[in-house]
Amino acid sequence: MTRARAAIVGCGDIFMGKGENKTPAQLAVEATRRALDNAKLSKDEIDGLFTSRPPQGDHRAQMNVVLAQTMKIAPKFSSELTIHGAGIVSALGYASLLVSAGLAENILIVNAEAALDPMGDRRTGNALMETNVWFDVPYRPFTPALYALIANRYIHEYGVKPEQAAVLPVQNRKWAVRHPYASMKDKGEITVDDVVNSRTIVSPFHLLDCAVFGRPVGRGGAIVVTSMERATKLTDRPVYILGFGERAVHDNLTDRLGESNSPPKELWSTITTSGGAFASRDAYRMAGIKSDDIDVAHVSDQFSYIGMINLEDAGFCPKGKAAKYLEEGNIDFGSGRLALNTNGGFLSFGQTGAGGCTDFIIETARQLRGDAPGQQVKDARYGLILGHGGVMSCSSCCILGNDSAGGAS
Repeated sequence: MTRARAAIVGCGDIFMGKGENKTPAQLAVEATRRALDNAKLSKDEIDGLFTSRPPQGDHRAQMNVVLAQTMKIAPKFSSELTIHGAGIVSALGYASLLVSAGLAENILIVNAEAALDPMGDRRTGNALMETNVWFDVPYRPFTPALYALIANRYIHEYGVKPEQAAVLPVQNRKWAVRHPYASMKDKGEITVDDVVNSRTIVSPFHLLDCAVFGRPVGRGGAIVVTSMERATKLTDRPVYILGFGERAVHDNLTDRLGESNSPPKELWSTITTSGGAFASRDAYRMAGIKSDDIDVAHVSDQFSYIGMINLEDAGFCPKGKAAKYLEEGNIDFGSGRLALNTNGGFLSFGQTGAGGCTDFIIETARQLRGDAPGQQVKDARYGLILGHGGVMSCSSCCILGNDSAGGAS
């Protein structure tokens, strides 16, 4: 295995309830304070800062600069990582490169969102995701309709049935009802029949096939990455960054169908394989492990069928075989081979804005440290995060491990 050169030593998050009124910057600062306390560091020891794209609840550009100003810090390296919602996962890889090169010591990765309801206006939902003025905008699709194009093609190619796709939200909910911060915690478990009989949003998505978007009302999440040498001095439970990969493919879904000579050639003229298939391969190669080694995984699942595609692209089953993989019980709560979306995923934990993958990172790190706030996965060694943003536009994968995985050797 490639020796890890960086580790996560601190995580912090905060959730804003209804009736509260905090800005994304306020939530980011509070999450940062909690992460720094967790890492036993002060803000003055931070010399790197990464944020995702600007929160939709705060229209100021360059949120990384806004936060540096707010916290009165002057990082050596600072940037927004704006490959849609996948950028926050990529930040783990970039942070690892910087600290392993000795260019930075302690890097803060932070994201926050507040007072968000982008789906309240269908035109707004479209504008956030697509800018193709010739093909997409004139028809004014809202975001679920754009994802439905992918899902319907996936159904056409592989014959997936609604009952098969419904397994994913059913299992996600089992994790969510045990997680103190999940949006659906108090809504109870659901069945396959519940999913397929819930009202149609846009074919083929029923209500329970869709992410709980805009919930919680506001949230902030922060992660601290440091060098291996520093990590072992700060904590006895470091979470090592073992491998990572990234692919940014398109911005407008219809442009994805064009031919290209750029490798990997399998990405073009298809919308049912994402860049995540290649990002994950790079991550596995760097980490020196295989998908069978992963104990805990979090994959973007804005919609059930999309979660199935990402499950395939993460390497857990062959293309077109996610339905069989789910039916065989591989992700069943308490008995499956893979603990998938242990906070409930976007389908039941909730997705607040483009930085929702921050929750995946924090949950994975906590599972590997053994202090998950919900259901703890026993003896977890390796974790994988595959986040995507846009309409399957950009993908980023990161593999984490703890001492049991030999991450420091």
